[in-house]
Amino acid sequence: MAESFPTINGYEYSFSSVELRWRDKRYTGFKSINYKHSRDVGFAEGSPTQPLGLTRGSYGGVEGDLELLRKTFNAMVEDMGEGYLEQVFDILVTFAEKGQATCTDELRGITLTEESFDNARGADATTVKRSIKGLMLLPNGVKPLANMLE
Repeated sequence: MAESFPTINGYEYSFSSVELRWRDKRYTGFKSINYKHSRDVGFAEGSPTQPLGLTRGSYGGVEGDLELLRKTFNAMVEDMGEGYLEQVFDILVTFAEKGQATCTDELRGITLTEESFDNARGADATTVKRSIKGLMLLPNGVKPLANMLE
């Protein structure tokens, strides 16, 4: 699919375009969701001073964080129940906007690794930050490496 600019009949994706599904439930009380995946590539080295090639390397999985309103955090914990920090699940992040194709990033095999409860004086709502780590990220459903396991 080729990109086309300018966008005349619609809007570009923005934060208000995002829908978060966590364990098949839709949540709206989140302020941010950030994620990335990586591949650790090595060099094939010999006697020359320059590398002779690259290795395929190893896929580093996906990691990220989200910031939730405390009310949303409470609902998630209640939905997940006891042992929620040990559970493994998928997260779907869908982008939908008038004039754009809907796309969904799939974060597979996710577990929670950290929660931060920060409170400060001021007018903003209290939030909870959660860190995540998982097996793979499929941007718009596409496997980032050939022959990946499901």
